Amino acid sequence: MNEKPAYPWHSCERGEAEFSSTYNTCCFNGHTYTKVKGGARGGNSQDEDGDVYRISQH
Repeated sequence: MNEKPAYPWHSCERGEAEFSSTYNTCCFNGHTYTKVKGGARGGNSQDEDGDVYRISQH
C-alpha cells in the first residue's frame, strides 16, 4: 500500500474542537473558523485569514 496521500496539497487534522451553540463558529488548535454560508471553493468554513477549510462534526 502506498502511504503517500492521494492529494499532496490536502492535509487532515483530527482532534477535539469547540463549537458555538449555533455551530457558526469553531475553535481548533488556537484558530477560529466561521461558517461560510452556501459553502465556498469546496469548503464550509474560513479562518481569520480568509482561507477556506472543510470542517465536519463527527
